[in-house]
Amino acid sequence: VDLVGSFLLGSSCKPMRNVDVALEMDTEAMLEEKDFRNHKYLDKRAAFVAELFLFLKKRLGHSNSQKGEESGALSASVWLTAWQGDVTKPIVVVRPRLPASGGSS
Repeated sequence: VDLVGSFLLGSSCKPMRNVDVALEMDTEAMLEEKDFRNHKYLDKRAAFVAELFLFLKKRLGHSNSQKGEESGALSASVWLTAWQGDVTKPIVVVRPRLPASGGSS
């Protein structure tokens, strides 16, 4: 896992900051040399991203009010989208939910 992009460089200028995180697939376990020639790489990458999405959705996509969750547990909206409109390159977007203010219960 590596931080990449404008946040890492300190050059982000939007009020809503984006943090790009790069994950590296285990090429020895998942890929073969011919996968790049016959375009299976994109299918395997999409499967990897889908599994990552399901993992993050399960861990972060919950409500803090769920039974067994401690107060202050991290919660986020998690969804899939196409990278720069290219549907062959899905990405996972995670947007943290702000904690509820200490109002009524």
